[in-house]
Order: sequence, then C-alpha cells, then structure tokens
Amino acid sequence: MHAKGAQLLEVSRSNSTVAGNVAVLPGQRSVAFYPASDLAYNAEVFVDVEYGDQMVSRTTYRTRALPTLLGGTVMDSLGQALAGIDVQLADTSRHAITDRDGVYSFGFGDRADNALRGGRYRLLVNPNQKDKRYSTVERWVNLQEGRLQQERSVNLPALNDAVPYRLVSGGKADISLADGELRLDLANATLTFPDGARSGGVHAQLLQFHELSKPYAPHAVPLWVYNLQPSGIEVDGDYGVRITMPQLNGSHDYLVIKRFYALMVGSSDDGSALVPVAVGLVENNQLVSVGQIHTKRLEQFGFAMLPFALQPPFEAYAKGEISWDALQSIVLSEMNRPVVEETTP
Repeated sequence: MHAKGAQLLEVSRSNSTVAGNVAVLPGQRSVAFYPASDLAYNAEVFVDVEYGDQMVSRTTYRTRALPTLLGGTVMDSLGQALAGIDVQLADTSRHAITDRDGVYSFGFGDRADNALRGGRYRLLVNPNQKDKRYSTVERWVNLQEGRLQQERSVNLPALNDAVPYRLVSGGKADISLADGELRLDLANATLTFPDGARSGGVHAQLLQFHELSKPYAPHAVPLWVYNLQPSGIEVDGDYGVRITMPQLNGSHDYLVIKRFYALMVGSSDDGSALVPVAVGLVENNQLVSVGQIHTKRLEQFGFAMLPFALQPPFEAYAKGEISWDALQSIVLSEMNRPVVEETTP
C-alpha cells in the first residue's frame, strides 16, 4: 500500500474459497499453502485439511485488523509543496519526512505489532524549527481506529530572517518584538519554553490571513496575527499585549472609527486553534489588551472585527460590569442571530 491514492474498500465474501497453490516442504512432512492474492484485513479464515477422503484437521484464525493510517501535505504560504520537512506525532517515536510533493504519511507498511492506534494525537510540523527557514506548526488530529484519515494541508509560514530573535523572559514590564510593533508586559508573569527554560530567543512576525496555519472560530475570523516562535511557550500569570495596527496601502485610513473595542484572537491552551482570548481597545492606531488574556500560550495574537452593535457589551466588560463568559455568550448570540430582510408592504 502507498500513501498517495490509497482507498479503503470494504468487501464481504462469506465462506468463499481462497484460490492458491500447495507446496510440499523438504522432509515430506509439512505442506505450505500460498494464496493467489492477499487475504483481507480483519477476515475470519477457516482452514480444512483433508488427505484423501479423510478430514485431518479443521482450524480457524483471524487476520490482522485494518491499519490506522494518516496522510497529509505541507505547503508554504504560496501553496507550493515543501519537501524534506520533518513531521512528528508528539509523545511517540513516529516521524515522517515530506516527499517532493509535500506529502507525509503514518501507518503505511507498519508491522502488526507496531500498528498505529486510533486516538487523539498532537501533530508537530517542523518540530523545534529543524528547518530554520520555517515556523513550527502544531495541530491536533483525531484518528479513527482502522481508517485512513487525510488531514487538511498544513500551511507552514516562512520566517523572515531580517527579523531578529529577542531574548524574552518573565518579570519584565516592556518587551519589544517585531521592531516594536508588538510589545509584551510580562511584569507579573513567568514563562516556560518548550525545552523547560524560563527565558529564550523569540521571533515575532506578522502573518496575513492567507498565511494562517490554524483553524479559527467562525465568529472571530482574524484579519491578521502576530506569530511567535518557538511554538508552545507557556505563560503563567497575568500579562498584557500592545500591538501597533498594521498599515494598509501605507496608512491607517482604513480605521474609520478612531476609538473602539475589538476582539483579540490567540492560540487556544492546547494549541489546536485560534480563538477569542481578550478584549482590545483600538486607539491612536494601537491595539491594547484590556483585562485578563485568556490563554496560557504565548504564541499568536491577532485582531477580529465584529459588528459595531457589540460595542456596548465590550465596554461593559472593559469596565468590569460583565464577565468574560457573559461577553462570549453575547457575542455568539449576536453572530448567530438570523438575518431578517425588511420588505416594503
């Protein structure tokens, strides 16, 4: 079986005779049967051995279960296949290298005693930035036992080598990243890097919508995000984020309203998606987090524009009059409200 083009076919052949050939082995005491084609997975095989008119033995056995298979592709931000990228299933010894078509696969050709099991796995693409030209992307996949799952393509953002890494650690009130476009207040927070260190080099750069590698909540579509590498930095404690709003065609004229509240988007705690994480105040072309940031991963931070009708509950949250959960409920209710078209009688 090969990763590309594999297709699962379910076939039932009840008590069908298996064609094949018999060979007498040296010593004239053993006989081998060679089936003309491979037996099916998860099949119950009945074996009747006859000599002349006598039934010598009757046995049955079951072939190995269907393997659990995973396949996918890795692309760059322009949709071009990336070859030679390491892909790992975290907390296992399994890894694969993408071929010239950007394809990776797991489970194909495995021995029965080393078969991939169904379950939830953390997929790491370019772990620990083995290829320094690209980011690390983390994704969770749920594998169904005995099935082939084709994972959606992974978009692997390229790192801008003109942007330097900055030494980052907790306990500092003003940390500048991305040439000052992204600033962190970690005065009351501590960091844990993927290698267990409390400080380390951090690279931050702006990603446009088409470069995003994680799924996002339908009610909070980010226009852009700042992507921090290495992936998986954990933050403990309260912290703040300040972002200079990116320019569009060389200006901030697209910010027609000069002061408003917006939804800040960031990585979920398990790294699986981009989700709402905070409220931000946009003023003087700056996006500043208001109140607590609801993610423990210092990984991605972005901006989502919501209907202006949501400004009152956002302001109420900023004043401490409603909780984060209450605000989330109001946002979901408003975004899921059916559109009613007015007609003239």
